[in-house]
Amino acid sequence: MTPTPKPAHPLSDRGVIIALISLAGTIVVAYLSYVNTRMQVEAPIRATQTAESKATAFSLATASAFRPSATATATIATFTMTAAPRPLFTDFVVCPVRCNGFNGVHTFPEKTQEIHAQWRYRYVAAGAEYERTWSLGTEVWVRYACIWKGPSEGVENISMTEGRGFRSGTWTVTIRVNRETVMQETVVVQGNWDYWYPPGEFDYCPGQK
Repeated sequence: MTPTPKPAHPLSDRGVIIALISLAGTIVVAYLSYVNTRMQVEAPIRATQTAESKATAFSLATASAFRPSATATATIATFTMTAAPRPLFTDFVVCPVRCNGFNGVHTFPEKTQEIHAQWRYRYVAAGAEYERTWSLGTEVWVRYACIWKGPSEGVENISMTEGRGFRSGTWTVTIRVNRETVMQETVVVQGNWDYWYPPGEFDYCPGQK
């Protein structure tokens, strides 16, 4: 007698299907949980990167705004103050009598009692320290020192007298403005006359009131 096969249990296939569905659901839930976690982690990173990018852009924009341009530099240079010109003394000449532009000499005879001199000057500002000396070698014969009152340019005529005659030798006339030498010229008195009686120093300048 041939045995009769047992019919398949109807719940066996159904159980497999249910198990598969349950597994698939578990996988889906796990995947969604992973995705959600990933998004929560990446969101602060993106926010931080965005904030850093904005801060960098702001820093660059700020630096560019405060960086001096060539135009600004040129504008500043336009307003640079120009230094005042240096005092200028020219056309020095000495004469036996008051100088008139035609009677200049180079030397004076022994025992000369008068020496006249003339020069032009420019850019001598009012209030400047002015000093003029006549000397022979290292010895000062006369020195005038004052505060210049003006004008700032012109022609100056001066005369020096010595009743018994100027000492023979090479004299030097020196002018300083604000302690800077602006003129130094020489005058020669011939002979061997040795008389020396210096007037000294004065705190005023002839011609300056």
